[in-house]
Amino acid sequence: MGAQPKTERKKDMSGEAERYSHLLAPIRIAGHTYRSRVVSAPRGGIWNEDPECHDADPEQLAEIDLRAGGGQAAFLVGETPVTAAGGRGANEFYGFDDQSEEHTRRYRQFAQRIHDNGALALVELCHVGQAKSEIEGEEQPIGPMELTNGDGVFIRAMTEEDVEQLCADFVKAARFCQEAGFDGVCLHCGHGWLFHQFLSPRTNQRIDRFGGSLENRSRLSVMVLQALREACGREFILECRVSGSEHVPGGYSLEDICGYCRYLSEYADLIHVSAGLYQDPSGTWQESTLYEPHGCNADVAAAIRAAVDIPVAVVGGINSPEQAEELIAQGKCDLVVLCRQLTADPFFTQKVREGRPEEIRRCLRCMRCFPGPFEEAWAELNGQFPEGCSINPCADHPERWRVEPAEEKKTVLIVGGGVAGLQAAVTARDRGHDVVLLEKSGQLGGILNFSVHDPDKNDLAGFARAMEAQARAKGADLRLNTVLTGERLADIRPDEVILAIGSHPLQPPIPGLDGANVVQAMDAYAPDTRLGHKVVVLGGGLVGCETAVHLWKQGHEVELVEMREELAPDAYRLHKRRLRELIAQHVKTHMGARCLAVTEAGVQVEGPDGSVQLIPADTVVAALGMRANDTGELEALVQRAGVPCHKIGDCVRARKARQAMEEGYWAAVNLA
Repeated sequence: MGAQPKTERKKDMSGEAERYSHLLAPIRIAGHTYRSRVVSAPRGGIWNEDPECHDADPEQLAEIDLRAGGGQAAFLVGETPVTAAGGRGANEFYGFDDQSEEHTRRYRQFAQRIHDNGALALVELCHVGQAKSEIEGEEQPIGPMELTNGDGVFIRAMTEEDVEQLCADFVKAARFCQEAGFDGVCLHCGHGWLFHQFLSPRTNQRIDRFGGSLENRSRLSVMVLQALREACGREFILECRVSGSEHVPGGYSLEDICGYCRYLSEYADLIHVSAGLYQDPSGTWQESTLYEPHGCNADVAAAIRAAVDIPVAVVGGINSPEQAEELIAQGKCDLVVLCRQLTADPFFTQKVREGRPEEIRRCLRCMRCFPGPFEEAWAELNGQFPEGCSINPCADHPERWRVEPAEEKKTVLIVGGGVAGLQAAVTARDRGHDVVLLEKSGQLGGILNFSVHDPDKNDLAGFARAMEAQARAKGADLRLNTVLTGERLADIRPDEVILAIGSHPLQPPIPGLDGANVVQAMDAYAPDTRLGHKVVVLGGGLVGCETAVHLWKQGHEVELVEMREELAPDAYRLHKRRLRELIAQHVKTHMGARCLAVTEAGVQVEGPDGSVQLIPADTVVAALGMRANDTGELEALVQRAGVPCHKIGDCVRARKARQAMEEGYWAAVNLA
């Protein structure tokens, strides 16, 4: 099962089976067979907006069809508090007291849908402890120590009676899941939640049997695991998710986490290695940004795997089957866990198995799909959470995967081979249209091709290559080094034309901006572009800030000039935070400053107080925005031929890849 588009092709996979033999190999855990070594990470709990309705939400079930149906071995339902007091806020707790058929129906539907898609079904159970953000009723939040947390909520130190109740609460929740048909549960022991709080010496200074030594700090987790094992039996999978490192001063050591996992392994079947803290996900690697290495938790996972005698899974910035295969082959882990990558492309494993790894859309780690801690992000974004994915217009919209076949087959001409044009080509072919795409240069991918020279952003270039591979696989006629002329239009005889000819750098009327010492931001990445040691970047938007960081990493001394008082306001929230951290540490900024002129000696700027200064520079990099390319002549040409004409992407208005992908998708869907 799975909503794989109808026009996807399959290749002979004999070579791929050998190339990815470790990744595609099954593994037995607690009497269950994982059909591959790829697991869908916990992402959201089981919910329904109608509290009186005990049926599963149809959109969530459709999402299972993608994330489980895409070939992954197991599907983990996300953070599920075992009690109302164990969740971060209100309305998170479903309730495990009532184990009637009606009350378990939603969970049964989830488990059955996961199994129907060939995957194992687990629920991640958690208790947030002292991270509680609000109090419901008379229940007092609990934790290792008495304190007032960052939200001003008083936390009561847990007693022996609380420990007994906690064990009972986890057993009740696990038994509920087991009765509903799930194959196991994942005990969340990381990300700053209750078990993590007991483990970390930062948050646990108790002097009783739950504090002090590593054995004592591990005791609560072990007691709950033991209770779960006794209640649920040997063939109920018990997985433990841990933060391999806290990535904060005073956090536990590698030796500590390895020892902790040894204690867990007495009762657990699988260790799942993540990192960091929910309260600071980008800074502590709970969610790695593009400035952290891919597979950022793999070395910690390898150390843990050497310390325990049960399988180990790892999550964290893994977006390629090549790396996943290598990690398993090298013995660093037994399984890989994918979250954001399955938002970008839920058919990751299926494409590998079918011999189409080049068609995988690899997560950019742009942070669009995860804005950070719910409480902070909700306030900062005014309740407007970003939806979807920068490179997958179907993300969070499962219904979009099944586009309707066209009632009338047409010839669709697309002018421009950037990602907007390529997405239009892919979707038009999915609908059964003939597609001819013309690209005036010798390479598809458009503006994204600059990123092949940026080690931090070359996933962008990889995305362009994946789009090209997917368009070719679907049978689109892709013609490079070809412009649209009247003769070609007459020869192709299209029924519809889509213009996707992109944008070009904005050139404000600043004296000297056309000088020999000025380089456009995208050109600054090219290895054959000669840059001096001292560089001034004009423009502190997303492009300017990313370029400044790149040039600093290349060894240049960088200063940045920005008219506004805010850096990278157009970046996604957590990416913006990480960018600003790097800028603050390594780039000198001039905020509220206006560039008056560029000279051979540098940049003349006017500060917010009206003072004028010269910032010395060997090279000036212009990151002053983009302007849509003029489509006037092409539109006139097409209109004279009497053919409907549509515009998409940056030639409508320069912006992010997300909008280009959306417009490419909808242009093809809406063809008459």
